[in-house]
Amino acid sequence: MTNSLGDLVNKFRRRKLGLDPISTMWAPGMIARLKVPHTYCWSPALIPKPLDWPQHISISGFFFLSLASSYTPPPDLANFLASGPPPVYIGFGSIVVDDPNALTDMIFAAVRKTGVRALVSKGWGGLGGDQLDLPPGVMMLGNCPHDWLFPRCSAVIHHGGAGTTAAGVSCGKPTVIIPFFGDQPFWGSMVAKAGAGPEPTPFKKLTADILADSISMAISPQTQERAEGLGARIRDEKGAEVGAKSFLSLLGGRPGEGGVYRCMVDNTKVATWRVKATDVPLSSHVASILVKNGKIENGWNGLKLCRHRDWDTDASPLEPISGATGALIGTLGSVMMGLGDFPKGVFKQFRKAKAQNSSHPEEILSPPSSLYSGNEKASRSDISFTASSTTTAENGKDSGRELTSPKPGESETGFMNLDTAVGASRSVGTMVEAGLKCKPTKAHNNAELGVILTRGIRSTYGFHA
Repeated sequence: MTNSLGDLVNKFRRRKLGLDPISTMWAPGMIARLKVPHTYCWSPALIPKPLDWPQHISISGFFFLSLASSYTPPPDLANFLASGPPPVYIGFGSIVVDDPNALTDMIFAAVRKTGVRALVSKGWGGLGGDQLDLPPGVMMLGNCPHDWLFPRCSAVIHHGGAGTTAAGVSCGKPTVIIPFFGDQPFWGSMVAKAGAGPEPTPFKKLTADILADSISMAISPQTQERAEGLGARIRDEKGAEVGAKSFLSLLGGRPGEGGVYRCMVDNTKVATWRVKATDVPLSSHVASILVKNGKIENGWNGLKLCRHRDWDTDASPLEPISGATGALIGTLGSVMMGLGDFPKGVFKQFRKAKAQNSSHPEEILSPPSSLYSGNEKASRSDISFTASSTTTAENGKDSGRELTSPKPGESETGFMNLDTAVGASRSVGTMVEAGLKCKPTKAHNNAELGVILTRGIRSTYGFHA
């Protein structure tokens, strides 16, 4: 986004907001670097918030604009829907293809192969030229609100735009995504992961047979059941309401630290201006009255915009060496965070596979509980376990035992030798202890845990910065 729109953003900042331009080199990571609070407007039922995301990022649920209540279908559409079982919707919205007739022929061939009824949206691509013969049970469709149409369909096939995806899954309809570019492959993968549709097939690899197979999978009872369950959970969410509350909650802090400044004259109004001479905050309404009555020296020129919070957008490495070093440290920190999560799965599998004839148990301690907080502490509370060292050392048969994949319903997996599991746990424990000894600290998040593990590796293996 920065590479393609950075010049337009900076032009808007300079001309409209009176702000300095942002360096296109450091802009891509600016929001994460400054920890700007923001909310993703997608469904946590479809994409739960990752456990390693910080608290200033939230997920609200999809935002929907209801258009169905004010829509009246044309007679031909109403008659088509009433004349048979629910059709499959096929449309690619604003996507424009080089050969719309070839794509239309491919769609018709897939429809014939599967034997379904279909509503094919013409879209911007101009599908369904006049010279093409419509197969039985197919209707070409113009503009129609998705929230009205999709509940009347058996499945939806589209390009994977965020809005179209949200409309389809919220209606509980199996979804087939044919991505073209951008974030469309992502949405296709998320729908497939949720079991509400097949794996996405890029448009360049699409054939009539692949499309027919995807349609057949989408209308299968298993996929329909998963899609209906997902839709029910999404409809229970109140995305717009949660998003508004999330936004407003960020305004409740102290002024200048997330909260907003109030007008000194009318405290019920948010300040938008400040008097240059006195720095007094004023609302737009109060400022206009004072300027109109000559109470502000120099009129509007005597006012300045009220900034509720200043962001240091210039915070960045001063030269390439520092920038490269910072990127390298960030990468190592991510590796260490992954290493910190590694023992959890290993320990759980080892506990299930430990020898039954244990005579001298050896306690393998988990990292100190102070390293975790909140949900992380709860999810890692079962790391500590007891292992048999005598069995692994003396029983050659058991020492080579493999940790097998979990039973159905278990989420953790692991394939490694028992000695490897014990050695890995000891190594991680040693590195954590060494890291804490290097510089005592109390870690409150994964990033600080990564720093501790980095220090531990340096101390344990003799690496020095």
